[in-house]
Amino acid sequence: MDLTEHKRIEQMKDEFVSTVSHELRTPLTSISGALGLITGGALGEPPAAIKQMLEIAHRNSLRLGYLINDLLDMEKITAGKMTFDMREHSLQRLLDEAMASNQAFAAHFGVNCALRDSASVNVWVDGVRLQQVLTNYLSNAIKYTPEGGEVTLHCSRPDERHVRISVTDQGPGIPLGFRDRVFEKFAQADASDSRQKGGTGLGLAITKEFIERMGGRVGFDTTDGQGTTFWCELPVLETPHSSTDQGQPRLLVIEDEPDTGRLLHLMLRDAGYAVDRVQSLHAARSKLATTRYEAMTLDLHLPDGSGRDLIDEVRRSPQTQSLPIIVISAASQFERSPDETNITWLHKPISAAQLLIALTDTLESAGRQ
Repeated sequence: MDLTEHKRIEQMKDEFVSTVSHELRTPLTSISGALGLITGGALGEPPAAIKQMLEIAHRNSLRLGYLINDLLDMEKITAGKMTFDMREHSLQRLLDEAMASNQAFAAHFGVNCALRDSASVNVWVDGVRLQQVLTNYLSNAIKYTPEGGEVTLHCSRPDERHVRISVTDQGPGIPLGFRDRVFEKFAQADASDSRQKGGTGLGLAITKEFIERMGGRVGFDTTDGQGTTFWCELPVLETPHSSTDQGQPRLLVIEDEPDTGRLLHLMLRDAGYAVDRVQSLHAARSKLATTRYEAMTLDLHLPDGSGRDLIDEVRRSPQTQSLPIIVISAASQFERSPDETNITWLHKPISAAQLLIALTDTLESAGRQ
């Protein structure tokens, strides 16, 4: 009963935050828009003293908008409503855009921003979400770097499959007692009413969710008094020769939506699996007839039939009757058969961690039978 009450209170809190955030957004949009027009000279050039006050008001109205957007993003993530527009992007172009969009903020704090050691690779990401991540990293670094200091955005290749994007500041470093909570929701190193650096404490938690949903991971390196480097790693799009089977366990991904299929492919490939990907029941049947797989992922709604039909066929065949299956579907509810074995059910959207945990559990369960 205590647990049920706790969940009810948490749901009420989330709904309250969502409602208030949405209600604040409408008047704030009008305020920011009006102030932007005035400071831009749409109504004539205001006196210098008044213009300075208007610019302060406009800047802080934008800041309040960013905070509200953080709350709404976290509410979407919690409710499982966050969607991603995954596409192939040039990483160089995304980094250039991030630098350009954050230069004014850096200039306000008297900090120089520099892009060093870029990487000429393509990544499979939601470009808008990755820009949010980079802006979050850069704005935090700028705020904690002393005036006259420098923030650097740079890339490296920890291995041939990944690219690491790093943002390094010249701040005081992260306190030892706070390092384990950096990516938690509402976490702040200084949570007092008099803290000097503002924010909701949601930015890094949102960053972690975004990067993991795009098949990557996040982290940081810090030294007291010598600054901090926040980084994220993303899969690099494979070349035609990089997906060869080198003895890894082979999996079959059955997904008709190209972007989702490619994301699943990247997640599994980066975990050390060899992956074949198909978009129809016909193609899946051909693969299963000629190739031995350790497991397969399956979307129930395919262009040439239902994934349930394929489950029945797989279970009837002596060669595949014990094949582990991970169903990944956008359906709100699953109709499960009581005699199902070696089947795991996941709701879209899923993170790399969810997929790999489900796959590991399914393979271990199949190995014990």
